[in-house]
Amino acid sequence: MLRFFVSVIVFAALCFAGTDAELLKHADANLKSSSKNDQFKAYDTYKQVYLKALVEGNDKVCKRCLQGIVTSGRMLHIDVDKYSKKLSKYKQAPSKKTVVHRKKKSRTKTASGKNIKLSSQRALESVQWNGGDLVLAFDSPLKAKDVNYFSIQEKKKRRFRYIFDIHSIQTKNHTIKHREIKRIKLGQYKSGTLRLVIESTKKLPLHFKLDNELLVIMLGVKRVKAPLANKPMHAKNKTIVIDPGHGGKDAGAVGYKRYFEKNVVLQIAKKFAEILKKDGYKVYMTRSSDKFISLRQRTAFANRKKADLFISIHANAVPKKNTKKAHGIETYFLSTARSGRAERIAAKENAVDMRGFKGGQKGYLEGMTNRKTIASHKLAIDIQQGILSKMRAHYSDVKDGGVRGGPFWVLVGAQMPSVLVEVGFISHPKEARRLVNRRYQKYFAQSLADGVNRYFSKNP
Repeated sequence: MLRFFVSVIVFAALCFAGTDAELLKHADANLKSSSKNDQFKAYDTYKQVYLKALVEGNDKVCKRCLQGIVTSGRMLHIDVDKYSKKLSKYKQAPSKKTVVHRKKKSRTKTASGKNIKLSSQRALESVQWNGGDLVLAFDSPLKAKDVNYFSIQEKKKRRFRYIFDIHSIQTKNHTIKHREIKRIKLGQYKSGTLRLVIESTKKLPLHFKLDNELLVIMLGVKRVKAPLANKPMHAKNKTIVIDPGHGGKDAGAVGYKRYFEKNVVLQIAKKFAEILKKDGYKVYMTRSSDKFISLRQRTAFANRKKADLFISIHANAVPKKNTKKAHGIETYFLSTARSGRAERIAAKENAVDMRGFKGGQKGYLEGMTNRKTIASHKLAIDIQQGILSKMRAHYSDVKDGGVRGGPFWVLVGAQMPSVLVEVGFISHPKEARRLVNRRYQKYFAQSLADGVNRYFSKNP
């Protein structure tokens, strides 16, 4: 009770006190006193000034305060191990920075213009409101040790600050606003540490949670309403068949950590179908469960449904020696034009159904390539643009693999514009982790829908 009372007095004094130097001078004097009450005052003053210096980024004052916290804490038999560890880091830091020349590819610029090593850095990908919650999405999972949270509450000044230091970098600027919150600042505090400061004129019932790649901050404020999306005018009377590749006995590519292509593409396809239905399209799927369907049956199904578009969804893969190099998103349309890359991918996708086919494949393809080739090419371009536009808003490093023609048997015989989308390389460690992530899948599904809307807006 005594310590609490002392803390309140010290905190109130801090709100109206002079400089940090004056406060620390008083704390030093109290520390030398034989009175426990004075020693508690010193301990609490050191802590409060330390928090203030931490927010302001004043390393010199932080170190000075930590020395006082550790000394006074030990005198009072308070556990100050965590402060002692922080102090040791300041002591270990060299007085002068050593300049080391690195390869350019291992560094990137943060939104503040600072160069930061990328080899093991987590990056912030997006910031958005979800109702009344502020959601920060990163490119790799967060652990408790990656987030340091504290608050500074000055009740008499009606100034409440909630601070998050996150082990991450920021590669682009984010503007965050809410009418109930005075100010939200997000920036690169120092190398490898991103700082979020939420400042309010009233105390917030703030709490937060970590959910894999997400930091969800529940502020207890009113929901931020998303603008109502208008249904595309062209969606009425349009039918789309979505074809999740492979299935059943045909697993497709088996990638990083043995992720199966057939499972990933089905998950994305289902989300894609739901979005299109909400937009007003009539949607069918060649499969909605883990079952095998031959390539010929897929386009035959689309023809029976009199579909306006046929979109086949797949994931790419390469041999183990190239897994860290090959990544990116590609969209293909049926063509007898044969680039080496298109042929390799087509061979992978055609493998199961064409094992028994003997010769004459090129001639057969030429006969089946339909008059919808030009429309399919246009669709492929719009789909690819829709994907890149949407995904790069959330993941700045998404690679454009381009639009290509290729001899894909799953597209043969389609009587409507048809494309095959390679959603990424399931063999690439980073891309594979994204492909199995529900949030990434949702964004990707929306990007596919954006591509469809682009196409119909030009080709009603």
